Amino acid sequence: MSELKCSVRVVKNVYIPMRDGVNLAACLIRPDADGRFPAIVDHNPYRKDDAPYTKEMRWPEYYFAERGYVMVRADIRGTGASEGASTEMWNPIEVLDGYDLVEWVAKQPWCDGNVGMWGSSYGGNMAYFVATQNPPHLKAIIPMHCADNNYLAQYRGGCLRPFLFGHYGPYMTARNFAPPNPHIASKEWVEIWKHRFENNVPWTLPFLQNQTNNEHWRARSLTNYDSIKCPSFIIDGWHDWHATPALRIFSKIKAPKRVLIGPWSHFGGAQAGCSGPPPDTAIPGPGIDYLRECARWFDHWLKGIDTGVLKEPPVTIFVRKYTMPVPLQLTLNGYWRHENEWPLARAKPTSFYLHPKGLLSIDPYTATEAECDEYEYNPTVGVTSEPLAGQSEFRTPLDQRLDELYSLVYTTQPLKRDLEVTGQPRAVLYVSSSTDVTPFVVKLCDVASDGTSALVTYDKLNATHRSSHEEPSPLKPGKIYELQIDLKATSYVFDKGHSIRLDISSADIPDAWPTPKLCTNSVYRGSTYPSRIILPVAPEQEPKLPEPALLSSPLKPFSEVEWKSFVGKPKYTLTRDFINGICTIAAEKVGQERIDDQTKIMTKDVLSMVVLTANPANTFVKAIAEYAMIVPEAEIKLVAQAITAGTLTTFHHLVEVEAKINGKRHFSKSWSISVPRRLN
Repeated sequence: MSELKCSVRVVKNVYIPMRDGVNLAACLIRPDADGRFPAIVDHNPYRKDDAPYTKEMRWPEYYFAERGYVMVRADIRGTGASEGASTEMWNPIEVLDGYDLVEWVAKQPWCDGNVGMWGSSYGGNMAYFVATQNPPHLKAIIPMHCADNNYLAQYRGGCLRPFLFGHYGPYMTARNFAPPNPHIASKEWVEIWKHRFENNVPWTLPFLQNQTNNEHWRARSLTNYDSIKCPSFIIDGWHDWHATPALRIFSKIKAPKRVLIGPWSHFGGAQAGCSGPPPDTAIPGPGIDYLRECARWFDHWLKGIDTGVLKEPPVTIFVRKYTMPVPLQLTLNGYWRHENEWPLARAKPTSFYLHPKGLLSIDPYTATEAECDEYEYNPTVGVTSEPLAGQSEFRTPLDQRLDELYSLVYTTQPLKRDLEVTGQPRAVLYVSSSTDVTPFVVKLCDVASDGTSALVTYDKLNATHRSSHEEPSPLKPGKIYELQIDLKATSYVFDKGHSIRLDISSADIPDAWPTPKLCTNSVYRGSTYPSRIILPVAPEQEPKLPEPALLSSPLKPFSEVEWKSFVGKPKYTLTRDFINGICTIAAEKVGQERIDDQTKIMTKDVLSMVVLTANPANTFVKAIAEYAMIVPEAEIKLVAQAITAGTLTTFHHLVEVEAKINGKRHFSKSWSISVPRRLN
């Protein structure tokens, strides 16, 4: 493995020409030495100049530069310091840009022709997408925390995610309309900014305009896994949205591959300027020295060093165990384990059937006449599942009993022995509804002896998408349908004496926009309608593989005391007005980062999501994102506001962005669209 031996030099702004004449801005974090080195490209829209790249904060770019790599962090066109315009996420032109970036880097006098790509979230997607084009000099990739099907990433189970409008959309609008840093960019930064505010478009507009898995999404998703020829090391976490896609991609690509799945979420502990959470500080822990694992991968494929990485089993997972759910879940119980494949060949699909009186059992329920359990759709269910991403990074799922009050609940008898579930559970439900559009949300929970219900995994399906995400069709009220709902992949051990629980509801606030009509839903059981959950029950390895030789993170994570005293910690509240039937989720987060002695970045993100329990059609979300760049000459501040509201038939979406210089308005712009609800 490469030794730490290089001093580091940062070249803050290099313009790289693309095939259509647009120049992308990149930062080079490189060895301060003559010679030719392998290079690693990160291509994302999260403003390269908002990162200090210091050794003290263990910035990944600095880590690799010390070990003999040139790190190239490039802004997506229309963002950061790059020229051009950005009108939507994952614009296909960005993939061509990524190809051109790789080949430009390979031809530079400081590069030895060996180029890798890596990135988290958006940057991870770029690594995948560019790899499908097979640039001649791309030798390996490390994608982290990203999806393959970006429709399902934004419409989980066919359900629209408020996250897009309550956090990410306005967050990115404020940043995408901000200028390059005038102290780092070229003298043309004013012209770049002018072009940007004349041509950029908020990313939220296409989200609402494409409510089904149409050509728009297919052009922005990984569909041809076989086209990835370069070695791929995939990293994700069970509490992220994308662990299942990560494992699916791993199982489908044919190139040399490795996958690492930890306990981590998509957010939490991320440093400013990062596009995702590094697994050495991500929440919940335990964190690991993931940079060491990445260096072993790149050293093998870009430097030809035998690091032993190909001698190890290709799958490394964190096997979770029961941890009392609390709001500040800094670490989880469990252990690391190697596997030789995914899915596990030894995992046995085991059905647990729905019985009367809320019993869940491996014995089939053999009643010959159809029986059902009914529940009323409560649009506020889901508040204990996941926080609104980006607004409460440190909150993992809570005790599920609050949501279970308004759900169907089925529970096994206490287990007589430990039971491991590793793989992707599937619920097979026979259901009917009194309306034409409703989702079904399924949770798998671990019930401790004191009654605490801890979420293991879950997911949902808009029942109008039962046959297709491309062409949804309404339900016929009263008709019984079979639904197959795949839950998020997991690896979890249910302890002896605990019980397995299945929860069924029809809402998932704040991760799914409520469907518009109140209704009564039914779940059927018996010989004709054997509703059940199928768990991949995994026996112990035989023979056992060696334990992973992972090193603990060298960074100290937050303690609960430190977190509670942290000035910039997020605020996240839930209030219920029982008389007027109003449920409100409110969140706020502030941040600041000193980039250098000339630049400070300050941010603030505020959200309010209001659900009317008697009229969920009129749910609305209001979000404000502020982004301020403070330099000696001026304070440049961008404020983006988004209001998204529903009616029975329509979504309305308003976006406004305003730029101020030293408190005086410089420009403002707004967009407004109304689109029909497509069974959502």
